[in-house]
Amino acid sequence: MNKRSTITGAVITLMVAALFIIALPFSRKSDPVYADQTVHYSARRTVVKQLNSSNSMTYYVIEPDNAGTYPAVIMFHGTGGVGDVSDLEARANNWMASGTLDPVVFIVPDIGPNTGDKSHHFNKTKIGNTDKTKLDFLIDDIYSGAASSKIDTSADLSVAGFSLGGCSSLDAGIRRNDVIVNVGAFSSNSLFYPNPPFTVNWGWYMDPSQIVYSSDPDAHRFLTASAVETTDGNPYTSKKTVEFYASIMPAEYSFTTYIFSSGYHNSELLYRELYMYLYFIQNDVLPSEEQCRSATYDSFATPTTVSTTAATATSTTAAPAPTTTTTATPATTVAPTVATAQTTAATATPTTAATAVPTETTSVTAPIAPAPSAEVLNATRSPVSVNYSTHVQNIGWQPYVADGVMAGTEGQSLRLEAMAINISSDMDLGVRYCTHVQNIGWQDWVYDGAAAGTEGLSYRLEGLKIELTGSDAENYDIYYRVHVQNIGWMDWVSNGQMAGTEGQSLRLEGLQIKVLPKGTSPDIISYNTHVENIGWQSYVTDGVMAGTTGQSLRLEGIHIDVTGLEGVGVEYRTHIQNIGWEEGWTADGGFSGTEGQSLRLEAIEIRLTGENASQYDIYYKVHVQNFGWTGWASDGASCGSAGYSYRLEGIEIMVVPAGSPAPGSTANAFYQM
Repeated sequence: MNKRSTITGAVITLMVAALFIIALPFSRKSDPVYADQTVHYSARRTVVKQLNSSNSMTYYVIEPDNAGTYPAVIMFHGTGGVGDVSDLEARANNWMASGTLDPVVFIVPDIGPNTGDKSHHFNKTKIGNTDKTKLDFLIDDIYSGAASSKIDTSADLSVAGFSLGGCSSLDAGIRRNDVIVNVGAFSSNSLFYPNPPFTVNWGWYMDPSQIVYSSDPDAHRFLTASAVETTDGNPYTSKKTVEFYASIMPAEYSFTTYIFSSGYHNSELLYRELYMYLYFIQNDVLPSEEQCRSATYDSFATPTTVSTTAATATSTTAAPAPTTTTTATPATTVAPTVATAQTTAATATPTTAATAVPTETTSVTAPIAPAPSAEVLNATRSPVSVNYSTHVQNIGWQPYVADGVMAGTEGQSLRLEAMAINISSDMDLGVRYCTHVQNIGWQDWVYDGAAAGTEGLSYRLEGLKIELTGSDAENYDIYYRVHVQNIGWMDWVSNGQMAGTEGQSLRLEGLQIKVLPKGTSPDIISYNTHVENIGWQSYVTDGVMAGTTGQSLRLEGIHIDVTGLEGVGVEYRTHIQNIGWEEGWTADGGFSGTEGQSLRLEAIEIRLTGENASQYDIYYKVHVQNFGWTGWASDGASCGSAGYSYRLEGIEIMVVPAGSPAPGSTANAFYQM
């Protein structure tokens, strides 16, 4: 189990404890049913610690029966008091038994029955001449083993809280940012920071410069509330307070904010919020509202899907990372929606923002990409080559392609779900990349063949960034472009720029990548076609389709030109309705075919020319009436059909280093009657 999973488990346990602490109305079954019929948490311990002659501290420990050590989660209750802590045990049993959360140890401070600690003595008041607060003593007990021998002191410490406890959690994360890494605040009231005109004009903190959290790059910080929730009759709602808190947090500390579509200020909502927080810590994504709702009942049904529908999710981090603003489409009553998802990243690693997350049977696990084939790795090509594969909806992982060949699909409305990239070179060159994923936002960077994205969740990739690494990276540019739903092929971008979209819920469908010497244009070959009823289309480049598919429109003419290679030209000829093969070849951007005669192109031949032509291969394939896409032809071979009276409808053309594998199958490139 990794550090984050361990911490998440701990956070879950603590949160569950906090939920119990709130002591709000909750209906329990007398005979809980657990997914594996195993009770993982069967007893809670009460610890009373004398701090000096006149001060003592009480806290509750809820720990797994199983052997081993687990992350710790401190859970602050609200003004409802500690309440029935056994409810927290029941929730923890259900969550751990379901397999959707890892175990944690919950530490629940008792800060007063039915009143809470509105002045926050627990966190800020020094005990006698000890120069320590109760929070400090509690943390000492956690790290010394006095609180529990089952706490993994090497794991990140997490804190969470509900209502007033949400403010306590935010405050504790500041006061002890030396050890508290993960911070969660649920349905917080307005005491943490002055919040006029909503509730108060005073607070525990008066200046954002006082707000300093852990600088750990793995930190998870989470704010949540319900869109309809009011606190103590406050007409301005917990939602507004949570959103206000998110707005005043310093930019260098990332907070993800989720607004549940429904839920009142009670323990049922608290359990949902705690479950979401723990899941977030352990998996780096938010679960669905449906899954969180399911987790509030003793009879835990393992969710069919792990979908996160967020109406409002806000993440802010520090340093040069992706910035995301995502608004989830409203969900049905079965799967409520969150308010908005906004991520502003400021670390070198992209942060995670959340919106709607589809369902998953267990938890979000990293996809595993297959290895590139020997054919791709061993092909003769330029000093630097890039190969890549995409995981496509309904298809899975595709074979690797290289050096600008399209991965994914075009015209099939299939989403990319994951991708992997490798650099082949004798130089000190590697690659790192990150993806923007539906319901998740920007994921962390991965390196050299690792998979980015998700697998088995039906989440679309929406954007990506790619950078070269290594000492020789300064001599090369990595170019990439994507085919996007409703947009088509976007322009080439390079060296860490974003390709794709954010906040538009548009899937990536295709991907091309090239590594070129610094300053070289990524566009090598350009071409456009004259189409029935449309006329001349815009030029496209390097493997992008010209023409149409599915519209039964004939190609009538074509221009082709090599633009990015020194000493390389191109010539071509077409097979035309009622004419046959053209007698002469057209070169370097000239017109082949007919215009104004309503004659279809039926086949084409293309070959490279010039002193450096032998260093490259040209590949092309066409979409033929009744046949569909042909296989790839190359270097002057015929492509299309003759004798069938079938029209060409679309064409793709690529130039690759000599000896590179074909962009795809070469079977059935030409049909001859």
